[in-house]
Amino acid sequence: MVSDKNGTLVDRASHKARYVPGAVLALTNLLNNRQDLSKEAEVRDYVFHKVLDDQQNPTVKRVFEDKKLDKDELDNHTTNEIYRWCYSLRERSKAYADIVASQDETVRRPDGSLIPEATFSMGQSMLKLLMEEQMKEQEIAVQKWITQLLGEMSDRWFFDDKTEVYARIRSQLERLAIEPLSKRLPKEENLDIRENLVKILGNIGGRVAVDALVRTVTGEERERAARQELLSEYYLKPSKARSEEAAILLNDAVDNAKKTMRLLQQLNVATFAMGAILIMGGVIISVASQELGGRVTGVLAGLGGLAAILTQFLKDPLERIQRAMADLVQVQTAFTSFVWELNLNGTYIQSQYVAEGVLTDFDLRQTIGRIDHAMERTMHLIQVYADGQNLKQPPQLHYLVQNEGKGGLTVTLFGQSLRGTGEPSDKDKFQLALNHQPTDAHIELWTGQMVMFSLDTARLAQNNGSPRLWASLLLNGQETNALPITVEARENPKEAPVEAPKEVPENMPKAKT
Repeated sequence: MVSDKNGTLVDRASHKARYVPGAVLALTNLLNNRQDLSKEAEVRDYVFHKVLDDQQNPTVKRVFEDKKLDKDELDNHTTNEIYRWCYSLRERSKAYADIVASQDETVRRPDGSLIPEATFSMGQSMLKLLMEEQMKEQEIAVQKWITQLLGEMSDRWFFDDKTEVYARIRSQLERLAIEPLSKRLPKEENLDIRENLVKILGNIGGRVAVDALVRTVTGEERERAARQELLSEYYLKPSKARSEEAAILLNDAVDNAKKTMRLLQQLNVATFAMGAILIMGGVIISVASQELGGRVTGVLAGLGGLAAILTQFLKDPLERIQRAMADLVQVQTAFTSFVWELNLNGTYIQSQYVAEGVLTDFDLRQTIGRIDHAMERTMHLIQVYADGQNLKQPPQLHYLVQNEGKGGLTVTLFGQSLRGTGEPSDKDKFQLALNHQPTDAHIELWTGQMVMFSLDTARLAQNNGSPRLWASLLLNGQETNALPITVEARENPKEAPVEAPKEVPENMPKAKT
């Protein structure tokens, strides 16, 4: 059953055991006394290969299938692939995250490159955890099969023409199975096994079975109600009060920003009106006054009004107002998104506690990480739109992916701001560099997040036998960080010597035409 073999034989055994009263005691003992299936060599081998197949990673399967470290297989590409596989499992549970966190520093050299042996050891630790999880799943599958078989033995529908056999089996179930199954039901976590246990207790009936069902149903409801009340008293009410305070602060900030914007608009209009009045007044005084002092005063007033109007136009008030409106909307959106994400994380914690009755360290760490990330993103957006800081990050390469084909090597670089941080211009000059020197390699794609290029065999042959190339980008003369490209040793095939043609014997018969 565990190794998922001989399914027909298992079905036949189930069919025969269903009508044997003595099987009740054996099945009950198997259900209550769990065996350590990991001691069976056949089971371990089946689980090991099933885990490798489930990863759907050819590199991981090739390296770990023989369970031995082969240094010839652990080149840079293989080591990086194993590390990425281990890193991708860190969100699976706290145990996986702890392995990555504890061994992340030990698998790297001072220059940041990976140590093949340490990376292989991390992969083995991950496989061990995966095998333990899979072994538990196989044990649950056996328990499902046992409880399903006991449920069929307790159902009268399977014994239409075997009334006496059913009576004896029912007696055995009442005497041997009801008590242990009743104790197991409230503690069972698997829904399928719980369903089978409920069927057995419901079919057999009796005071013990009914009491177990009642305790299970009412106990769960009372426990959920107590959790909900505790959560509401110590979390939901304070959280709601803090959310309302945050909403009030947000609304006050938005209202103050709107008032400031309206005041700015009014001041711009008043300044323009004052300038126009001064110009008109200056013209009138200059024309109407007969004295030189009056005319000078009118000219100065007109020039002052003209200067005020010109200053307003030079400062471009409409554009500043529109930019302020856009920044206000961006800041308001960032605050709203942050509050909404806080509420989502609060709902997640609430549902986890009500459903499970306990909050694990892994759940808390994940939630705190999401809140911290949301807070950092919100503060960054506020700095960008409120303080006018630059939103773009400096150019940087993160990692690369290389694929080898018949005609050469295709490499894809991934990073950020790979087309520069300034505004696009016709004068921009972007180049690919190998070993810190510009190269004319064929560029297939160049975006802000990735650059794809290909290297033919002739270009790879110019590497002078070095096992790696360093790829970087030149953005308007500024070089980014470099990433290593693994180059396999290539040997030029030697031409076979041309053999001299053998002489044709004179007595060989000529071909007929």
